[in-house]
Amino acid sequence: TYRLSCTISVSKILMDYPEPVFYDVFLSYPGNNGQQNLWALPVLNLNLQYNEILVNQGQNINNWLLTRRMLMVDTLSGQENGLGGSPRVIRIANEISIRFRFDKH
Repeated sequence: TYRLSCTISVSKILMDYPEPVFYDVFLSYPGNNGQQNLWALPVLNLNLQYNEILVNQGQNINNWLLTRRMLMVDTLSGQENGLGGSPRVIRIANEISIRFRFDKH
């Protein structure tokens, strides 16, 4: 298990990340003719809400809503009185787990 932690001040977050930071997750694998291929991997965000319900916390995988992106920092959507003001809320990924599960097809 690899673990990394850090402490960053709110003022530094606001200065360094004026816009949301997202990452798309891909698996790189060799294809035919020696070319590299990318396969977009689905992301299971346990905090994803749909109609005020945490849809990805149940055990029934048929109800999960998978996405293509991971949010790292968002200082923009928490601004209530127009752009440029201080946000009421800052969203930061405080824990990320990366696991792979392969189907036996």
